Order: sequence, then C-alpha cells, then structure tokens
Amino acid sequence: TILNSPDLPNGAYSLVEYYCGERDCDCRRVMISVIYKREMKAVATISHAFEPGGRHIAEQTFLDPLNPQGRHAPALLGVFKNVLNHDSAYQERLERHYAMVKRAVADPTHPVHRHLSKFPSSKHTIEASLARQPVVRSEPKVPRNAPCPCGSGQKYKKCCESRPSAAPDPS
Repeated sequence: TILNSPDLPNGAYSLVEYYCGERDCDCRRVMISVIYKREMKAVATISHAFEPGGRHIAEQTFLDPLNPQGRHAPALLGVFKNVLNHDSAYQERLERHYAMVKRAVADPTHPVHRHLSKFPSSKHTIEASLARQPVVRSEPKVPRNAPCPCGSGQKYKKCCESRPSAAPDPS
C-alpha cells in the first residue's frame, strides 16, 4: 500500500510474477506486472534478472519495452528497486519460484507440467509463424452483390456470406 507519495496515487498495488516456461532457457528473468487495485489493471511491467546465488542485477531491472506502461511506471520501477534493495526474503523468493517453475517444466511427472505444456514456447511460436505460407484462393472471391454460388437465387451478401459457417450446397 502506498500512501502520501508525491509520485504515486494512494492505494494498494500488487506484484504479479511471470516466469519463463521454456524448457531449455536459463534466462534467470522474471516479469513483474504491477496492478493498481483500485482500477484492477496493470500500470507497469518490470523485467528483472538475477544471477544464481543472490546477485541481483540492478541495471537489468527495467520497464519492459514490449508492454504498455502507465504514466506512473517510472515511479513504480523505483519502488520495486527499493524493495529489492531492502528485502532479501523477496529476492530469495523470486529465485526460489524461478527454480520451481524450471523444475516443473523439465519434469513431465510434475502435477503442473501438463498445464505448462499447453502454452507454446516463444521458440515454437516464432518457428510456426515463419513456416506459415500465405493463403492462396483456388477460386476467385465471390462479389457481395453477385448471385450466391449455392444456387438459392439470392445475392451472396444476403445468403452464404451472412452465414460464415454454412458452406454452399454443391448441388
């Protein structure tokens, strides 16, 4: 809870941690979404790295450039860094949770492994996007005002175009 800060609105904030779920990655990184409870939305996303053995890398704790940031994000980053500097138990917890996630990802018998495997890794997602081929039509597109190819006698826009799941009848 933050009260009477010159840089931040009063209220409760939550830190939601996200850990890397890729099996062969050892990034030692955690993403932290800062949720402003009054609005129930993320107001900052912080990327944080650490080295094994408790050495946290302050210069590798920054606002994530790939996520939208609220106007108070820089001040929230300062609060987060302050917490890291003064709360060794929190630092240890981040490392412990990272190790727990990595064990679950690597162990197919772990109870949460099947849940983690539902999410494609970024490596597989990138490879899949690169492998996609553009869709090529085998027949020309039916103009909206043309007679419907199903043979109903109606315009295409009033018949099969308005029912996307309905396929034209081949008869």
